[in-house]
Amino acid sequence: MLKRIARYFFIVFGLVVLWASTWQPAMEYISDARSKDTWWGIYQRVNGDLVSITYLDNIEKLRSIADYTVTRPEYNGPRKTELYLYADSYGWHINDTAFAALSGFHFTDKYFGGTYQLDTAKRNILILLFTEREIQEYMDTSIFNTFHSASEKPAEIAAAPVAQHSSIDLSWISNPKMNTHIEYNLFNYQFLMPVFKEKAEFNYYVFKRASGSVALSDDGDFLFFGDAVNTNRMGSTYYTGLRPDHISKLVYNVNRIYDHYKQEGFREVYLSIIPNPSTVIQPAGYNQLIPLIQSSPDLRMKTIDMYSIFKQTPATWFRPGDTHWSNKGLRSWLGEVNSRLVAPDQTHSTKK
Repeated sequence: MLKRIARYFFIVFGLVVLWASTWQPAMEYISDARSKDTWWGIYQRVNGDLVSITYLDNIEKLRSIADYTVTRPEYNGPRKTELYLYADSYGWHINDTAFAALSGFHFTDKYFGGTYQLDTAKRNILILLFTEREIQEYMDTSIFNTFHSASEKPAEIAAAPVAQHSSIDLSWISNPKMNTHIEYNLFNYQFLMPVFKEKAEFNYYVFKRASGSVALSDDGDFLFFGDAVNTNRMGSTYYTGLRPDHISKLVYNVNRIYDHYKQEGFREVYLSIIPNPSTVIQPAGYNQLIPLIQSSPDLRMKTIDMYSIFKQTPATWFRPGDTHWSNKGLRSWLGEVNSRLVAPDQTHSTKK
């Protein structure tokens, strides 16, 4: 009798978890309810995104808190510059207080896109900020559809289906988020974290490795995103398939993007590629993607070259257990940007 009750309980429990894991409204409700620092709440990811993926919170040298506080630069001149920043997650923590000489600041997340409405009486500057591992994926003319004038429609518009919140998502069999959601509902609880962290610490010290999607640096002091060190992944520090025609095509696309936004009315357009942490911290075998792009004689877009700066003292610019830069890395980039904003009549080229 007890076995039958237990069997039916686990069958019903499994169906409920499966249902909740495949229905977006249910996941949103569960996420909101569990986003608390309690024993039944979700794992608090505060020590770095890669630390959180690997549960290596017990390794002190890998832990770091996201501290991106900056002070507004001193500037007493005219404020006639409108800055547009089109960026990935490196731009999420940046706001107008980080810049000098601005009359306005506009951020567009490349993952969601946005529009612009240029004030022709102002000096409009556009900065395209990308991580090295994504530069070949996102630096093409599809940007014209995700970042365009508010008075125009993008060249291609894909109508998004209306979400049906009244029924279960029957495409669960091929839903790429299903496994993540099931793991979240079954295991991602504060009271279970000591078990995961102890296991992760054991693997770190005994087997010298992190989880499958994260790689450990040779000295064990840094975590790298797996795709950034996979020799078979384009955008990886060590991608072995990089050919001259890849660089030529990428430079061609960058020039088309440059010409387009200049014609739209931007006074200047800059490309800033943030190197993979592995590129500067563990450079042996680097395929030279960033230098090849920035030194191309055909490149017309000006660059904000952080690779040349970061490679000088590599361990200081990135958080050890995160894919993003440290506060020092952010401030270094802001220094390069502000030097261009306060000297509008000076030609800046960072090609070396």
